[in-house]
Amino acid sequence: MAKVLIATDGSDSSTAAAVKALELLGRSHQFWILEAVHVPVPLAVGSVGGGVPYALPPSPELLLEASQGVMVEAEADVAALSRRLGVKARQVAEAGAAVDVIRRVVEEDRIDLVVVGSHGKGLASRVVLGSVSHDVLKDLPCAVLVVPVGS
Repeated sequence: MAKVLIATDGSDSSTAAAVKALELLGRSHQFWILEAVHVPVPLAVGSVGGGVPYALPPSPELLLEASQGVMVEAEADVAALSRRLGVKARQVAEAGAAVDVIRRVVEEDRIDLVVVGSHGKGLASRVVLGSVSHDVLKDLPCAVLVVPVGS
């Protein structure tokens, strides 16, 4: 029995990747379902004499409110995916860069296989935005299954 981490971003393509992975692997494994969350930093914008704009750092209360809303949504996504897949899984929703959160869980829980979807972005998008599936492939100490969109 392998330890399998299914990384999701809540999108339809990552759900499709998870479904495909279960078709290939079967259900006789230990599963983790993980969503790494980027917490937006809300800024207060104002202007000074002459209309020069500036941004104020958010208050701790505003940061907490923003992060709680995003985390509640991520936890709901992870729970919904677990139900959709029909597997009992350890459900993880954490704030941070996807690759960093995935790597930490892989190392702490000694994961054998990570499943990620690939959005099929073109080269320009990958150069500008990066690619979680690409970074996971080169950075993790375990096997990785990348499921392309539409497979």
